[in-house]
Amino acid sequence: MDRYARAGPLSTVRQAVARKGEIAVASLLAVIRGGPSATDTLLPTELVVRESTSAFP
Repeated sequence: MDRYARAGPLSTVRQAVARKGEIAVASLLAVIRGGPSATDTLLPTELVVRESTSAFP
């Protein structure tokens, strides 16, 4: 069981953090100016596969 607790780097999802910030600021400014807040926004993501992703032995 110990070998599972010592996995290498974890797989993760990469997101466009700067773009998320831009959208958040634009939405906040719109609300401050009396406009509607932004609706759901779908941004692209990327799966980053690292050593923690493998078939279960």
